[in-house]
Amino acid sequence: MKNTIYLVVGSVLCLAGCSPAKVRDNLSYSPVIETQEKKQITLALETFEDKRSEGKIIGNFKDILGITLAEITTEQNIPQWITNAIKTELSNAGYSVVDAPLSDGYSINGNILRVFNKVRFGRDSSVVVEIALKKGQEVVFNKTYETHSNGTINCTDGDKTWKEYTTPSEGFKLNLQEICREVITDLNRELFSTSLN
Repeated sequence: MKNTIYLVVGSVLCLAGCSPAKVRDNLSYSPVIETQEKKQITLALETFEDKRSEGKIIGNFKDILGITLAEITTEQNIPQWITNAIKTELSNAGYSVVDAPLSDGYSINGNILRVFNKVRFGRDSSVVVEIALKKGQEVVFNKTYETHSNGTINCTDGDKTWKEYTTPSEGFKLNLQEICREVITDLNRELFSTSLN
């Protein structure tokens, strides 16, 4: 009950003209693909393009009235965060990855459509990325990956058990790991089916 009163008071104050607080978060990544034998395929990986409109804002906290009380921000470069994660996983999967474009070879580029964490009645953490695989100038594979991994952990205290949400940055990491798993699976299928034809 007290929490509800505080939220309502906070909402009234924000309606009166206060700006949302800023909460800074740091994005991180831990590889999930085990190191594999080298494949005879080189991929040129371009830095992903940020198509989001939120800039440095990657989430918010809203009260029961839907009023934003705080915004989650980051000073990190989101395109580099995602590109570096995919580069690491491609290398772990056995591909040779270069930055320079290959005129007749394979290249990967992508668009970042969403990196956002909403906290209101629970949490909705999501990452949406569009990825294209090209052979020369021809697009041979294109897919949009969307994940909503909110990152809950099990907590215990004696006979009591409950779930708690992880931090927003941990939720983003889980989402990007899920995307990277799907990307590697799809690229393995596409590249090896193409090489057999």
